[in-house]
Amino acid sequence: MSKEKVLLNDFRSYRFLSELKYAPDGSAAAMVVSQANEENGYDSCIWVYRPQTGFSQLTAQGKEKNLLWLDSNTILFVSQRDSKKKKQAEQGEELTSFYRIPVDGGEAVEMFTVPLKVNSLKPIKDTLYLLTATVDNARPDLSGKTDEEKARLIAQYEKEKKAWQVIDELPYWSNGRHFTNKLRHRLYLFDIESQQLTPVSAPMADVMEAHPSSCGKYIAYTAKEYQHLMPLKNTLYLYNIETGETKVILKDSYRISHFAFWKNGKIIFTGSLCLHFGNNENPCFYLCDLRTGEVSLLAQYDHSVCSGVGSDCRLGGGESFILQDDTLYFTSVVGFYSNLYRLDANTGCIQMVCGDIGSIDQFTKYGDSILAVAFCGDRLQEVYRIADGEAERLSGFNNEFFEKKDIKTPVYHPFVDEDGVSIDGWVLLPQDYDPSKKYPAILDIHGGPKSLFGNVYFHEMQYWASEGYFVLFCNPRGGDGKGNVFADVRGKYGTIDYEDIMLFVDKMLESYPAIDPARLGVTGGSYGGFMTNWIIGHTHRFAAAATQRSIANWLGFNYISDIGYYFGPDQQAADNWTDPEKLWFHSPLKYLNNAKTPTLVLHSDQDHRCPDVEGYQIFSALQRFGVESRMILFHGENHELSRSGKPDNREKRLAEITAWMDRFLKA
Repeated sequence: MSKEKVLLNDFRSYRFLSELKYAPDGSAAAMVVSQANEENGYDSCIWVYRPQTGFSQLTAQGKEKNLLWLDSNTILFVSQRDSKKKKQAEQGEELTSFYRIPVDGGEAVEMFTVPLKVNSLKPIKDTLYLLTATVDNARPDLSGKTDEEKARLIAQYEKEKKAWQVIDELPYWSNGRHFTNKLRHRLYLFDIESQQLTPVSAPMADVMEAHPSSCGKYIAYTAKEYQHLMPLKNTLYLYNIETGETKVILKDSYRISHFAFWKNGKIIFTGSLCLHFGNNENPCFYLCDLRTGEVSLLAQYDHSVCSGVGSDCRLGGGESFILQDDTLYFTSVVGFYSNLYRLDANTGCIQMVCGDIGSIDQFTKYGDSILAVAFCGDRLQEVYRIADGEAERLSGFNNEFFEKKDIKTPVYHPFVDEDGVSIDGWVLLPQDYDPSKKYPAILDIHGGPKSLFGNVYFHEMQYWASEGYFVLFCNPRGGDGKGNVFADVRGKYGTIDYEDIMLFVDKMLESYPAIDPARLGVTGGSYGGFMTNWIIGHTHRFAAAATQRSIANWLGFNYISDIGYYFGPDQQAADNWTDPEKLWFHSPLKYLNNAKTPTLVLHSDQDHRCPDVEGYQIFSALQRFGVESRMILFHGENHELSRSGKPDNREKRLAEITAWMDRFLKA
């Protein structure tokens, strides 16, 4: 029986998996399963896995998340089911309610409510928990106030927020969070029995990661504390729960990405000194003595840690860095796979546990048992048991789609570029491919640039292939998976990376005579949008282009993007004062007087990573020089539109790109 084509809106049926966690005794595991709903959002429910009986749904209201095992029979999660508290939250009061539910079934019962916007909760001992909350330091203090006083203060604050925005620090906004002036992630201790809330971190410290020690006496955390300019490296702190004393262990010396308590008063952390390859330098593994602050190198490493292969089919995250006894387990992108590795904390030896299957996104561990959420083969995310280097699929959340749809397997096409560097590339063949016919092709360029494509499922590409396009994609220099030297394109944007991409297109035209060279399209988002802009100013070989959440002009981007003030100077090896000519040289806007390619510009008005003014510049220049162009601006969306935006907007985005390509490549 023939299979069905992949459709534009099929992503609405996909199930996205996150927050996979083993029960304390290993008897079961739980996760959050999310899916688009009819209200133009996403439902998230908790499911439980037992080896004997498989998977079963535990909650069904569609708003359950941030799960935590309270004990081996009970799960704690965030939700809001109390009508009075819902109303309070709608009126601007900050509340986060936690419910408990037995895994064998039954009604969820509210356990406690915290008067904060809680992001994470971790048990310490007995009734004491460590929580991270988003705190607005400009917000009025509501502690000790009556309901009437709270309502008055909140109303006044909200009125002022609508009227003006105070900005006195950099960055002043953040992608996905809008204005963040004086907004911080702050640590607290919370005793669920006494309801006592005790601040741990300083008001102006933005906490990145925090863990309690196994003995329950200490909390280690990393944060960036600042008043005006956020530092690029973070500080490691140690908090004594019994005395309330905070000790600075490492101050602004490493860019610490992940850490875990080990033994004998030491932690293992991944960090970079950023001395040789800038801000994108891959981390190494270190030991730090929390008593002395002494740091020693545990293992040299030349790959990213806790990262995955690019896809537009994820929603939510999970654990990817777990220390058990003397062994650290972590995910890392090597080549074009996201694999699971283990590091011996005594010797620094690193070995692969399981890999080259696609992308292991997150995992959980109990004893010798490992469960993981992964993309494997042509499948969407599923749960796998990892043992003896193999991944055995346990779940079938996306089975119906996989079995019903005609999913194209990427054809691998590695090649060596002009400088002798090995580049990975792939092709998706068009629906009902006939080598004797001619087809249009779409070149898709990844973001980053320190990101990558692999052979995992990617909805937009599968849809284009189903619509009769060759889909071409590769990992040029600047991408992840091949070490620091390969990823280092500082001061080279638009040169060696552009050469790699164009050579890849040439080679695919040679390999597939069925591709019509007169009907080539190009698209990409973020860095891929930058490169799309660059391409249309440097060649006329493409008949259509769609640039998404792109960069037009480094002279402006450096001081309007949430990361611009450090990302731009680092990546372009110049700033606005020392070498503005170099910034202008690497700006696609400079070359748009040469453009002739019909171009669709897509942007979002809350994209603070690549702000919408970048898109306006591209559109205005194209109009100025008479190039056929059209711009779509998505309201209320940010840089993540294609991955986690509102379902209607995700569908509109893909429909607009496809219609633009159809118009110029299929006419």
